[in-house]
Amino acid sequence: MTAWTALIEHLPPVLDGLSLVAAVTAGVTLLATRCRVLSRSVRGATVGIVILLGLHSLGNILEYMGVTEALDYSEILLSALFFFVVFAFSQERVTNDLKEREQQLATANQQLRADEQQLQAANQQLRAANQQLQAGEQQLRAANQQLRAHEQQLRAANRRFRETNSMLKLVLDTIPVRVFWKDRQECYLGCNRLFAQDAGLEDPDQIRGKTDFDLPWKDQADLYRHDDAEVMATGRGRVNYEEPQTMPDGRRAILQTSKVPLRDDDGSVIGVLGTYEDVTEHKRAVEALRENERRLATLMSNLPGMAYRCKNDAEWTMEFVSEGCYPLTGYTSEELIGNARLSYGELIVPEDRQAVWDGIQSALERNQPFQLVYRITTADG
Repeated sequence: MTAWTALIEHLPPVLDGLSLVAAVTAGVTLLATRCRVLSRSVRGATVGIVILLGLHSLGNILEYMGVTEALDYSEILLSALFFFVVFAFSQERVTNDLKEREQQLATANQQLRADEQQLQAANQQLRAANQQLQAGEQQLRAANQQLRAHEQQLRAANRRFRETNSMLKLVLDTIPVRVFWKDRQECYLGCNRLFAQDAGLEDPDQIRGKTDFDLPWKDQADLYRHDDAEVMATGRGRVNYEEPQTMPDGRRAILQTSKVPLRDDDGSVIGVLGTYEDVTEHKRAVEALRENERRLATLMSNLPGMAYRCKNDAEWTMEFVSEGCYPLTGYTSEELIGNARLSYGELIVPEDRQAVWDGIQSALERNQPFQLVYRITTADG
């Protein structure tokens, strides 16, 4: 009865303490749910104070119950106060650290988004560069195709050039005349094989860069160079004129030369092109023929009458007539040769022309000499 009596005596304060603890607990719950708008440090301090008040009430209860008689209540209260102060400041530091980390995380996220944007831009640039590279590759392939086509055309053109050059060289080495060409300084640029032989050279290419003073005809060099300069200065050619030339064996030849100006695509004179023939033997033959004709003419002039050679045609076209024709016909030999003034057939009177023709043809058919008598009309009628 004594215990129950004591409990009942102390029941009101205990009930008051329990009510205060319940009120404190309700206040803590309310603060935890309603005070979230406050900062974490303020909420922590507020909760600490409420809990401290609750502990104080709990201490009163325990004191009434005789549990804390052996304890120094002030020490417990100060320890709890110290704990909550440390807890509040520790929570503030943690809160600050969390804020800093959140800011760092936000900054890192912003940097990450910026890096991602840069990466996307770099990817776009890379795709654009790839597109340009592909376009460049296509252009390069097209250029390579054009280059191969041009190369094939160039090869074909070179082949045609070589063929044309070979044909030209064959023609120049085959024609029976000497061909050469010089620049404006009168240095040889080329020649054919016959010209090279006359110059004492084994190959026509050896003529390049040489002048007439370097060749066997150096004694005639001034004459040749004078003709070349005249042709290049006037722009007019000289055709079929004769000039001398010393050959490699020392003999003296007579040339029949032609020279014309050599022009470029613009029409400017860039040199001289020349050809010549060695007419030495022809000249000797002509001189011999002239000598024979002179002797024959002398012989014919001493014969009575007229000696002639003519064609077997209706006009009896004269090829040779002796000087005795003039006393006989009144016409000179120059007037009758080649029917220059009139034909010999016109001299024969019309009544005798058919008889003359028949008699000569009959003798030619029998290959026999003939003798005819016919009338002619002289120059004085």
